[in-house]
Amino acid sequence: VDDQDMKLIRATEEALNAGIKAMKVGGHVGDIGAAITKVAHRNKLQIAEDLSGHGVGYSVHEEPFVPNIAKEDEGPELREGLVIAIEPMFSLGSRDIKRLSDGYTFVTRDKSLSAHFEHTVAMTKAGAEILSVSTDTVYVHKAWHDVSPAIKKIQFPMVADPTGALCKEFGTYI
Repeated sequence: VDDQDMKLIRATEEALNAGIKAMKVGGHVGDIGAAITKVAHRNKLQIAEDLSGHGVGYSVHEEPFVPNIAKEDEGPELREGLVIAIEPMFSLGSRDIKRLSDGYTFVTRDKSLSAHFEHTVAMTKAGAEILSVSTDTVYVHKAWHDVSPAIKKIQFPMVADPTGALCKEFGTYI
């Protein structure tokens, strides 16, 4: 992993943490997206379009829509008891994405390197409470060169996932 790749990974994780930190009872969903947007712009990274966080409840993808590109004080109010998934997704190249035929994998249209971090977070009186367990893991999808992508599970030590099985098992990762 070169310096540029690590910058992408670290900035995407920083954006997740910034989004969580922006959660306050009485605040707005836009506060989360604004915090994520600031990290992307400061690091000169693209935010994957058409993918976002979402509410979590009786089903996995519920309202509210939690955009990664937003303005402070906009969108639904953050109320105690709300559970959402915050999912910043950054790219070194294009912000345009497409879903592959496997139905799980998204790639940038220019096949540039991208990264995704996610937590499920509850809004409590005391602030944001992370409900998902962190494994300090990010799935990074390298650009396609031949027929299949090289999906790598980046952690220390680095573990490769050339088949994409982890991606399919644990959800959609860019």
